[in-house]
Amino acid sequence: MASPSRGPATIGLIVASALVAAGMVVWFTVPDTGASFGWFAYAPLADQPLFPFIIHGQRLVAAGLVVVALIIAGVVVGFLWGRRVGRVETHPGPDPFADPEAG
Repeated sequence: MASPSRGPATIGLIVASALVAAGMVVWFTVPDTGASFGWFAYAPLADQPLFPFIIHGQRLVAAGLVVVALIIAGVVVGFLWGRRVGRVETHPGPDPFADPEAG
């Protein structure tokens, strides 16, 4: 039996962790320059962007890395949970197709 530390689940968790770390590094090292939207029919009321919540550029890449990492982690957790549930030994009940008179 193979050690669980060498299985595909461990590799998946390592990859997911690396992607989360890369996403966090990119997110926090990119300067926040604000989005450029081009032409406006009116001047904004302040010096801040009109839509400050829009993610753009390299921060979008960072968010994408984290989303991919979460998907990989979800697949790994589902895989491990399925293996664990599959190993649970269940005691079969009465056979519904057995002949009651044969007993």
